[in-house]
Amino acid sequence: MTDPDFPSRNPRDDHHHPSLSGSERDLAATMARAGSVSPQTARALQATENAWRAIDETFGLLSSGEVARVLGREVTDRALVSRLRTQGRLLGVRRLNVYKYPGFQFDGHGSIEPVVADLVRLAKRIGWKQEDLVLWLCAPSGYFAGEWPVDHLHEPDVLLARAENALLVEW
Repeated sequence: MTDPDFPSRNPRDDHHHPSLSGSERDLAATMARAGSVSPQTARALQATENAWRAIDETFGLLSSGEVARVLGREVTDRALVSRLRTQGRLLGVRRLNVYKYPGFQFDGHGSIEPVVADLVRLAKRIGWKQEDLVLWLCAPSGYFAGEWPVDHLHEPDVLLARAENALLVEW
């Protein structure tokens, strides 16, 4: 019998513990599947999780119902949101087995920023996942003198040209 107030003594079972948040459970499950991970890998995973949390705090990672409401539709019109995502008109990222939609892609007037579809197309052409595109948009970039690319959504030609340069870089 296990006590729900204490983590399992077996670290491989920690990903089932109810006191862990969803993202912590995902991280624990990933680490359990991988077996032993290096400290560098663990730090990289945590840094990525921290970036997602910062994006959520800064812009919001919206549910499909919230997006429907932002677009002036009924909260229950989640099929519209799914259709926009599958058509490449809306950025959607998988978080805890559901799609979340970064809030920066909405203009505040019930529309999606026009450049979003172009960014989605570019990422698809280059072979980037939308998650990678969102992380790039929401981090300081040398292509923007240390500013976040997302702050340049209203400069679509500049943003797209620099995004293509950044996404095509080979090391």
